[in-house]
Amino acid sequence: MDMLEPYVQATLEWLPLGKDKIVFDRIHIMKKMNEGVNKVRKKEH
Repeated sequence: MDMLEPYVQATLEWLPLGKDKIVFDRIHIMKKMNEGVNKVRKKEH
């Protein structure tokens, strides 16, 4: 699933045991990780 908060909230609200059924796709996880790495890299530079 996309990591947008409305998607997460809708899943948690409307699906039984929705917390256990959320799986984020690799593209979005890697995007967030790269953003964090870039932030640290820029501060250190």
